[in-house]
Amino acid sequence: MEVFTQFPTLSALKPLQPSLRGVLFDMDGTLLQTEELHADVLREMAIDYKISPPFPPQELQERLKGMADAQVWKMAQDWKGFPSQLSVEDFIHDKNNRLIQLIPKVPLSSWCSEKMIHFLKEAKKEDILLAIVTSSERVITDQLIKHGDLKKYFDLIITLQDVVLPKPNPGPYLKAMQLLNLGPRDTLIFEDSITGMTAAKATGARVIEAKWWD
Repeated sequence: MEVFTQFPTLSALKPLQPSLRGVLFDMDGTLLQTEELHADVLREMAIDYKISPPFPPQELQERLKGMADAQVWKMAQDWKGFPSQLSVEDFIHDKNNRLIQLIPKVPLSSWCSEKMIHFLKEAKKEDILLAIVTSSERVITDQLIKHGDLKKYFDLIITLQDVVLPKPNPGPYLKAMQLLNLGPRDTLIFEDSITGMTAAKATGARVIEAKWWD
């Protein structure tokens, strides 16, 4: 599996997949550098709820990489001070509200790269199908895409609310490929987390590990 430490160019991808018709992106940590936003909100919630994770707070971003919010809630139930009355629905609702308030306050350039925008424009000119396949909530995905003015580049956006099982199940990526009429030989998938790469590899498509935000 290839590892890209720089944002892709279409000319670099074509030799890897000569029959390339579609590129699928994970969102947080791959298309966008938004994992730190999620981590900031979770650190804030931990302080407000007086929760102590069993590791330094600065490690939160890396440890929870690729996890859906319900998975984070389930894990956090074992953390010291976690309120037993905090349901998964209330946890996600609070996190979403905090994120929605935070996103407009953070400079766009800190989480959305001009090099990535250039790639998206280049791909659209070549009629390459583009999709986002994320385990993030629809409301947060829509907010990020709107704030970054990215919707015009994508033929399909699949969020947590659009699938039965999230990553590492391959279902989200298989659904995107089916809806776009793409086969494994037509498709490249960019991912950054073990969870996401497990899902992507199970589709049979070519998977590239995205490390350009590291």
